Amino acid sequence: MGFHPLMLLSNIKTLCSQETRLKIAAAVQSTWDRRRFNQRMIARCYHEWLNLLAEASRKGLGGE
Repeated sequence: MGFHPLMLLSNIKTLCSQETRLKIAAAVQSTWDRRRFNQRMIARCYHEWLNLLAEASRKGLGGE
């Protein structure tokens, strides 16, 4: 039976200070916020493109 890394980490009381934990948490939160924002922008552009495409197909080519 080998050692599992999580078992080793669970035996250590504090790996880093509270201040470091807060900095890491803030960085992770910021990263996820940026990712969510970028995903929303991609979705918005995609839907705008779909709407423009649908409108162009309704009008037809050259006003047909």
